[in-house]
Amino acid sequence: MPQFEMLRVIINNASWLGLIQMLNYGLPILTLPVVTRAFGPSIFGIIATITAYSAYVGLVINYGFNYTGPRIVSLVRDDTMALSERISEILTGQLTLTIVASGIFITVLGFVGVDRSFKTISILILVQAIANALSPQWIFVGLERMREFALVQLCCRMLATVAIVATVRSSDDVALYAAINAFSAACVAVASFGILKSYGLYLRRPSRHAWTSALREATGLFASTVSINLYTTANVLIVGLVLGPAAAGPFALADRLRQAVGGILGPITSAIYPFVCRISGRDASAEETRTKRMFFLIIVVSSGMMSVCLLIFAASIVRIVGGEAFSQAVPVLRLMAPLPFIISLSNIFGIQTMIPMRMDRHLTFVVTTAACLGVASMFVLSSLLGLEGAGLTVLLVEIFVAVTMGIILQRRMSVMSLFMAWA
Repeated sequence: MPQFEMLRVIINNASWLGLIQMLNYGLPILTLPVVTRAFGPSIFGIIATITAYSAYVGLVINYGFNYTGPRIVSLVRDDTMALSERISEILTGQLTLTIVASGIFITVLGFVGVDRSFKTISILILVQAIANALSPQWIFVGLERMREFALVQLCCRMLATVAIVATVRSSDDVALYAAINAFSAACVAVASFGILKSYGLYLRRPSRHAWTSALREATGLFASTVSINLYTTANVLIVGLVLGPAAAGPFALADRLRQAVGGILGPITSAIYPFVCRISGRDASAEETRTKRMFFLIIVVSSGMMSVCLLIFAASIVRIVGGEAFSQAVPVLRLMAPLPFIISLSNIFGIQTMIPMRMDRHLTFVVTTAACLGVASMFVLSSLLGLEGAGLTVLLVEIFVAVTMGIILQRRMSVMSLFMAWA
């Protein structure tokens, strides 16, 4: 494939993924000023804590399929029959995991002391997490056909945003806020499967051996994903346990803001992933190698600029989004400012290089070690230094991940060759 055609396909899909990223991060940021002022730090912290628990439900349902799924789809996408079979195997495994994870979530809520008035809200947040996890974005990524899926997201998310801005006014509207988000996520999931049906893809009942094999294939990357989430999503939970829900609110806001900024480049990294997987199993042409290096350089340079802007404008961003009540989030956000750049490096080293090179064990080792260090450090540093200690922990763990991955890759190849032809 000529380089121009490769660029056109990747840029086209990156554009639609960019729209999805804007919807997933940008629209919630737009509603944050409404939500934070209506709920206050304490209730916002409780919602953030419940959402963090529900994220583990989504994590179990995804089970690494967000990485293995696009790789599988990209290899059989021209065979409708085989593609339908492989998709059905993965979805059957996901439905089985949904039942297990939902039961555990409900059981955990009974032990963590969630107030009775938040039980209904917790179930609505659970529904949202399940719907988001079952939305088959990984199929569209593998097919490199993101347009229809992005348009569905646009309609549903925009309507949800308008509804939140128009109706949420006080802490009495917490259940309404959760219901709007859950309904929007469910609509996206249902409509997405309707689109796949229009492609001629139909769900079939796979054998038990087939769907359990799909689970086994994703197990290694699931372990890596669990470890990554232990030192990301768990941070809000640990801050809430150590410093209380009122502190979890400012930390959650700072963490969400740095994720939103770093997520701007998510569409590019997602769009090039199927391309990198295809060329990694053979000798890549000069055009393919140049294309990969160009996108890697774009990611690194852009993320560095974002980190600088986040550091400079941290106080203004927090004030605009959260208001004066969330002033404690400012020093935390400043500590987290380098993360977009650091995480972009670890993404290139890990997801874009190690996974296509089948270095799953090395990736799992790095992120598992980081998870252990991250959880322990979060308890210690947040106890000693408060919110600043929590922010420092996140920064140090991500530095460890990027540096360790770089060292491991250097033993197999020149890391600089990922970005420069002469390296």
